Amino acid sequence: MQLGEKITKLRQKMRMNQGEFARLIHVHQSTVSRYERNHIRPDTDTLLILSSLAEVSIHEFLSNRGE
Repeated sequence: MQLGEKITKLRQKMRMNQGEFARLIHVHQSTVSRYERNHIRPDTDTLLILSSLAEVSIHEFLSNRGE
C-alpha cells in the first residue's frame, strides 16, 4: 500500500475531512490532498505525527508491505 493510501485510510478511520485532518497535523488542506495523491511526501516532523496517530513506528508507516 502506498503512503498516500495509508494517509487517506488513517484520516477516514479518524472520521475527518481533509481540512480537519490538516489542522490536526499542522499543514494546509491542499497539502493533505497532495499527500493522499502521492504528489508529495510528508516531511520528517509530519511523518512523526502521522505514525503516532496511526500508533505505529515511522518505519512501519513508510513500509509498502501489508495493509
